[in-house]
Amino acid sequence: MNKTERRIAEAFLDILETKSYKDVTVKDIADKAGVNRNTFYYYFDNTTDLTGRIFQSDLNRIIRQNVSPQSLEECLTQYVKNVEARGQVIDHIYNSIDKDEFTQILIGFADDAVTLLVKRMETTGTENLNDDEKAALGRFMKSVIVGTMVIWFASGRSFDLVEDNRLLQNVLDFPGLTKETKE
Repeated sequence: MNKTERRIAEAFLDILETKSYKDVTVKDIADKAGVNRNTFYYYFDNTTDLTGRIFQSDLNRIIRQNVSPQSLEECLTQYVKNVEARGQVIDHIYNSIDKDEFTQILIGFADDAVTLLVKRMETTGTENLNDDEKAALGRFMKSVIVGTMVIWFASGRSFDLVEDNRLLQNVLDFPGLTKETKE
């Protein structure tokens, strides 16, 4: 995100600390950010687009900070910490946004996470998959990530998502997912 986009995003997140997602207007965001509505619409289609871009920006920042992440687990841990730090804001978004729109945001997150996973597998040499196998693994992993996150958000984040992820990785022994390389 550029400087103006970040200012708009920060204004939106500040407003969500005290106001329900469905009650936030573009005018509220523009006023808080010190821009006009046209500027908002120049960068974002609507508040759903802004929400998705914030989630995406957070993930990109986490990936940049961990230039060569050791595992999907590492990125997930950082992402969950980020979500938890914004608990009330995330709850406002989840409880107010259309669930199909929220699922699309999660699918975007899952696309990036699976891309990271496949790159990790290729660079560590843990798996030599052909394109069809990569595509099948990608679809499976996306469904696991999105499904698990939907359940986590729907439960009010009532369980430890990172710990569940760690336990499942060990039980299912997915190559390339954990820091340890199985021999």
